[in-house]
Amino acid sequence: MGMMGGERLPSVKVLAEELGFDVSLELLPSGVRGRLERDPFAQNGYRIVVNSADDVIVRRWTVLHELVHYFLHRRDDPFAAALHRAGSGYFYDEDELKEEREANEFTEALVFGDGRLEAAVGLWGSDTERLSRYLGVSEAAVKIALKKLKI
Repeated sequence: MGMMGGERLPSVKVLAEELGFDVSLELLPSGVRGRLERDPFAQNGYRIVVNSADDVIVRRWTVLHELVHYFLHRRDDPFAAALHRAGSGYFYDEDELKEEREANEFTEALVFGDGRLEAAVGLWGSDTERLSRYLGVSEAAVKIALKKLKI
């Protein structure tokens, strides 16, 4: 059961592909969830790479997170080098940390907004495992959202 009322959760991969992205699974270094890359063969010129080692529920969040980066933070400088700012070996500056926070906050709004989290809590209480399955995100994401809403 998903947030659409008993049907399967909508596919974020299909959403990304409908928006012109190629989405690929690759084994990425530990701690790297995904990244947005320029790809001249993708319909819109970008692809989303997702860590194949992650659970499908984590990969859903990653795809949404990278979509947000595309719409909010994309820089279409043709002379700029591809920059993969991900992983424990990369030091984020303050502007990049701000972009990461914005991408997470926007993703949270997509997943939990318009009263979805409160409604799910009305159905399932504070059972984070059930909430996770219902909303299609990790238990960790649910716990963070519950804490932010003081539920």
